[in-house]
Amino acid sequence: MANGDANELKAVQDALAALWPLDEEARARAMAGLAGALGVTGTPAAGSGMKSSSNVGGADAGSSNGAGGLGTPKQFLSLKAPETDVERVTVLGYYLTYAKGNPHFKTKELSELNIEAAGPRLSNASYAASNAQKKMGYLASGPGGTKQITARGEALVENLPDRAAAKAAVEALPGKPRAGGGRRKKG
Repeated sequence: MANGDANELKAVQDALAALWPLDEEARARAMAGLAGALGVTGTPAAGSGMKSSSNVGGADAGSSNGAGGLGTPKQFLSLKAPETDVERVTVLGYYLTYAKGNPHFKTKELSELNIEAAGPRLSNASYAASNAQKKMGYLASGPGGTKQITARGEALVENLPDRAAAKAAVEALPGKPRAGGGRRKKG
């Protein structure tokens, strides 16, 4: 096998491992984001010889462990490797939405999931969730004072731990709140 073929196969395996746990709609968004970031137009024809497998990269990505194929909270947090509290609450919100079937969550639930995942202590979960919503656009208001993950937040989590891909995917989506959202002075 030529070195280029091996690199291509590895890229396909990595992409499949990352996309496998997602539902069809999330996969389509992720694929569109990747295509846009890479400047690729069109998609391969159906039946192009690629077959799906539940055993990708040596891990049973298709197994159902009660977490929607995302693994345990500890595994998921470790896999995504968030670097800030804002990223961590976004990753936890994604996990609550897709692994626990809870699309609307309170900050307390994010803190409890962080403890379950044995993540580093959130210095101020409310502040981190507020910044994830107001400054970064990763979370949005939900019904009854809850929060929910946005398309920007999904793009971030789906592309982590690859920081360059995550940044490109997030920047390709609208929804970042405007800078200087404070009150204007009269005068």
